[in-house]
Amino acid sequence: MSASDLSLKTDLVNRDMLSNQGYTINSLLSPLDLLQLQSFFSQNPHLNRETAFHSTMGQHGSDYKKLVDEHIKSVCQPYVDVLIPGYKILFGNFLIKEPGIDGSVGVHTDWSYVDESIHTSYNLWIPLVDTNEKNGCLHVWPESHHFAPSVRTTPYLPFSKKEEHTVYYNSKPMCLTAGQGIIYHSGIIHYSNPNRSTIDRPAIAMVLIPEGAQAMHYYRPNAQKSLVEAYEVPPTFFFNHNPQETPKQSSLSGTLDVAPFRIDEFKMLDVDSSQKKVSEYYNQWTPAYRETYGDVIQAYRPTDESDLLNYILNSSGIVEGQSIVDAGCGVCGPAVFFAKNRSIQIEAITISSVQKKDAEIKVMTAGLEQRINVIEGDFRTMHLQTKKEKDGVLFLESLGHSSKPQLSIRASYNVLKEGGFIYIKDFFTRESADCANQERINRTIQNINREYDYCVLDLQLTLSYLRKAGFVIDFVKRFDFESDVEIRKAFEDKHNISVFEGGEFVPAEWLEIRAIKHFTGDDR
Repeated sequence: MSASDLSLKTDLVNRDMLSNQGYTINSLLSPLDLLQLQSFFSQNPHLNRETAFHSTMGQHGSDYKKLVDEHIKSVCQPYVDVLIPGYKILFGNFLIKEPGIDGSVGVHTDWSYVDESIHTSYNLWIPLVDTNEKNGCLHVWPESHHFAPSVRTTPYLPFSKKEEHTVYYNSKPMCLTAGQGIIYHSGIIHYSNPNRSTIDRPAIAMVLIPEGAQAMHYYRPNAQKSLVEAYEVPPTFFFNHNPQETPKQSSLSGTLDVAPFRIDEFKMLDVDSSQKKVSEYYNQWTPAYRETYGDVIQAYRPTDESDLLNYILNSSGIVEGQSIVDAGCGVCGPAVFFAKNRSIQIEAITISSVQKKDAEIKVMTAGLEQRINVIEGDFRTMHLQTKKEKDGVLFLESLGHSSKPQLSIRASYNVLKEGGFIYIKDFFTRESADCANQERINRTIQNINREYDYCVLDLQLTLSYLRKAGFVIDFVKRFDFESDVEIRKAFEDKHNISVFEGGEFVPAEWLEIRAIKHFTGDDR
């Protein structure tokens, strides 16, 4: 594919994804351009190779840096013109990661390259070989640009081990094929591990800024203080700037008061309106759900409701005397059944005020006020709302209502005692080797998410979040019963909900997952 073959439709997708998740991946370089860049670097290699990771901007000599910069621009600017019209390459360079344990690039954001109160800058990273976790691919924390500061400075302020662990937990590996490109907001938090393969991992990296925007650089004279100096700089500034030094070849345009950036994963909740939408959704739709589903608002179920609830009791491993969190409890239909059939304590969390009121009435009618405590809140912060040392946490078709499932899983870990369990009943996007079928699956999943205010889960990511939080997987399996789809169909027909394209089919797998809190402290 050449630059002229890329459509403007791709650009529209990019802008939306860049705004929301902070990055997008595109197939970019044609085979000819890929080969040409590989050949150019082999003829013009880096000479300064003191560590396994080295960049063109870390080399000696402005002429060499200018040569590389101009060549990368000549090949890649046509692609940028199509992908992000109105943007130009500020500078480009090669990034080489040789095999070796000293080739990691630590947790960081990139600098602010423009005044972000006016403009937005992006980085474009294109590997020249296939990348994976073995040879040091990028790891990106999606959406982290929303809470990273708009003024990012030099020198870098190192993050603590706790902050780094937070990033590792929330990040995703970007395993790209040669010639693919990831365009990401310059403020997104990312890192890469050492190259543990036997061959180099070459890539090209560029900074993209709007045409006509003044390039900027921000310098913090004292890393622990809030004073920041703002400089207007020419593109050649980045060829020679030492991040530890006061900027040269630049014009001081003013000073700012910006506190040093510290990482807190729950900052993402400050800029996340998704749970408000879920609350509003269930405040509106709970009466309609109860009319069709009764007090157990679950789509995957056998014909007999009690068969479903007994199955969950046994499969989850709930036993007499335990203390349980029902995360996303609805109107407490399952919680009341569980408390009647096991002598257990339940803290039931719903984000809906309507559901809380209905649940409290149901609990009181059942005479279970001393056994079930209904909480109106966000289960992503359950560790701040419930007592600790729980025996189990249940997510019964509710985890997908969390736009940040990793936070819900981490919060579950924090409320559980050692050896406690998390049980997830949900559906996960199906994978297909047929591209057309996968596109149909993806469109249907998008429809489900839209109609039900849901975020259908990714199985591999969910398992990764569990394992990185400190859980060990007990089982992942299909249910031992077939679902009676007539209840779900009746609900959708009554409310004119249509999610399937080209007739009903199976776009997702219904699975149950059970995991045990096992690793604690530094073992995680």
